[in-house]
Amino acid sequence: VEGHPDALRCLYWSPNILEIAGRSQDNTAWRWDPDTGRQIALPIETGYVRVCSARRDQGTYRLGNVDCSVRIWDLRINQPIGQPLLHDNQLLVVIVSPDGGDILSGSSDSSIRQSAKDGRSVGKLWHGDSGMVISIALCPDETVLVSGSTDGKIQLWNTKEGNTVGDPWKAHRDVVMYLHWSPSAVEIVSGSCDGTIRRWNPYTGREVAHPIATSHGWVTIVRYSPQGDKFVSGGADKMIRVWSTDGELLVEINGHDDWVWSLCWSSDGTQIFSASSDSTIRKWQSTDGKEVAIFRGHTSSINCLCLSPDESHLFSASRDRSVRIWDLQTNQAVGDPLLHDDQIWALAMFPDGAYLVSAGMDAKLYVWSLDAALKQQDGSVRMSIFPYC
Repeated sequence: VEGHPDALRCLYWSPNILEIAGRSQDNTAWRWDPDTGRQIALPIETGYVRVCSARRDQGTYRLGNVDCSVRIWDLRINQPIGQPLLHDNQLLVVIVSPDGGDILSGSSDSSIRQSAKDGRSVGKLWHGDSGMVISIALCPDETVLVSGSTDGKIQLWNTKEGNTVGDPWKAHRDVVMYLHWSPSAVEIVSGSCDGTIRRWNPYTGREVAHPIATSHGWVTIVRYSPQGDKFVSGGADKMIRVWSTDGELLVEINGHDDWVWSLCWSSDGTQIFSASSDSTIRKWQSTDGKEVAIFRGHTSSINCLCLSPDESHLFSASRDRSVRIWDLQTNQAVGDPLLHDDQIWALAMFPDGAYLVSAGMDAKLYVWSLDAALKQQDGSVRMSIFPYC
């Protein structure tokens, strides 16, 4: 049966087994006759949905969206009933300014918040006109922030004023999953669910090279090397690819058994760390893709990685609700896991290496003392916790 132009995320049988409901990343829900494979009714325009179910009387259909809402649909008229049932915001991305002064976080309510590490809000809440904020990246001089959204747009922000700079760029045909500034700050690279990598002049909003069709399916992560002479990407096809700045494929790495969600470079550009839905972290040589080490310990998908400034430790955040610390001399976990109340999607290190910030589905930012975590001082590991509201 063919119909959806994008990946399917949910299927549900009607209680009398006379029809199948399916919903896709194309923001629609479709109903099918299982015997003929024919569509029963017009698609329901739902927004981006993750889960679905039907009532036993088959009169209504429930859809759970990534906009933190549950919506109920009348199947006789394919229209929503009442108002959405709202949840708290999901925190999807977090970074720390290079000077260590502020934490910047993006949320599923399309807002960006600037906070101090003790939880105080810095300035006003930033609101844009695009979809939920999936990715953010701060210019090396900290004057400009760039954000990517579910609607495929990229927006520049003035960090001092918290205001948008110009109109958003219609950058991709699907969600902008990741953004990264070049070390020289002369361009921005973006990766999207539309399967492409694109490079941008931040001052004009124009592409500086032809798009790269990656074969990843979804491009979940793309990052420049510290030297700025190449970049690395990962995605839904389980592969890691290293590209030249001319868009030439240099190295293709096959080792993970599931999606690749996060990548980071060593400071000399010789090694790449990767995190995957297969619950492993792997270390690779960037020149030839040779595997150097495997890190095991998480029990679910690993969503984010970061290195300590001195590269003595690696940090990982997972859907198993934990942050783990890895000693890069032994490639073993150290200290106890740092726990959240829900899945963790974002992780960032303070430039001084003293603190770590994590965030996720529980709509809170957690700031951790690295020194206390390594010394197993359980009572003082978590320095502060504050809600995103």
